Amino acid sequence: MHVLQYYFAFLWVFVFPIENVVDGHEVQTPFGNAFVVTHQYPHDFLSPHMLASPTRFSPQLMTQTTEPYWESPEFIFMDTETTGLSGGSGTFAFLIGVGFFKQDHFLLHQIFMRHPEEEQSVIAALNVLLGTTNTLVTFNGKSFDVPLINTRHKLHGFSPIFLKETHFHLDMLTFARRIWKNRLPSRSLGDLEKQILNIYRTDEEVPGFMIPEIYFDYLASGDARRISSVIYHNAMDILSLAILFIHTNNLLSDPLEQKIDPMDLAAIARIFENNQNVEEAVKLYRAAIDKGLPLELYLQTILRYANIYKQDRLWEKAEVLWEEAAGVGSMDAALELAKYYEHQLRDLKKAILWTGQAIKINQKKQEQTWSSRQIEKDLLHRMARLENKTVALETK
Repeated sequence: MHVLQYYFAFLWVFVFPIENVVDGHEVQTPFGNAFVVTHQYPHDFLSPHMLASPTRFSPQLMTQTTEPYWESPEFIFMDTETTGLSGGSGTFAFLIGVGFFKQDHFLLHQIFMRHPEEEQSVIAALNVLLGTTNTLVTFNGKSFDVPLINTRHKLHGFSPIFLKETHFHLDMLTFARRIWKNRLPSRSLGDLEKQILNIYRTDEEVPGFMIPEIYFDYLASGDARRISSVIYHNAMDILSLAILFIHTNNLLSDPLEQKIDPMDLAAIARIFENNQNVEEAVKLYRAAIDKGLPLELYLQTILRYANIYKQDRLWEKAEVLWEEAAGVGSMDAALELAKYYEHQLRDLKKAILWTGQAIKINQKKQEQTWSSRQIEKDLLHRMARLENKTVALETK
């Protein structure tokens, strides 16, 4: 036995080892035992306010299945607690939580590293838990958790476990930033819990920034009592991740049937547009506009909506939207109308009219910046060109 193992074993005889603090079990691996905490949650415990009628997995989440998601063993939810955020070779994951849906419940396993020399057994236990899973769901895992775990695998002679060639990775932070960007200044998991999922943690919760310090204190003292709060924090992160996954899936599966804030609806419409589902995007843009949006977002939305018609050369439909936007102060819409009348309808008088309107809107801006002055310069150049073109035609 290594001298460090004697040291830790000596300490734990007289203090509070993890085995006496939380209910866990030993898992045997070729590199020694790993300590694992397992919990099982019924579906309605996870989300009683949104799981009354779960939907099938949405193609908008970029994968396909013919089974309800909770019967698909290939989906696994993962979150780690680490010794720091730097992600370098000196950073390691001392707690790895993985969860997945079974037929009637959600199963959560948390592998805890009792001391750094157990890292190989922790990695081996993780690999067994993941099995043949090929779809990973995380929150900011692409930037942090996955690179860290792959690095730790390499350092211990294991092959990297999460590769693009073998695993499909859904990072829910990406979806959160896209869907709630219009109305939530922060899309952290903690903020999404309160603002979107209506989840509030108990007093057992510990702030994330304190977790590395708690673990290092545990290593120094062998007292695992504060570790129970870290395990709670990790479990809540994974449960929230699973609920967020379901909620996002429901939103994207049938947005118009959900009770969605119009600002979120406009963001979802843009997701559909970017995914080339133009027909659905048009419906969602129209619904978001009809429900009412703040002025700036309204103008952005109506211009994107009109641009779809422009791309399809449905000029009359685009014209209606541009006029609607120009009527409430959109210089971009007025400019689009000027271009439309000049190039499509060959109506120079109306092209001049809308160019003048664009100039007026630009001049009304409270703050004149370099950009607004450059825009005015371009608009005045356009106006002069149109007027010269009109004179030339009249003198023929």
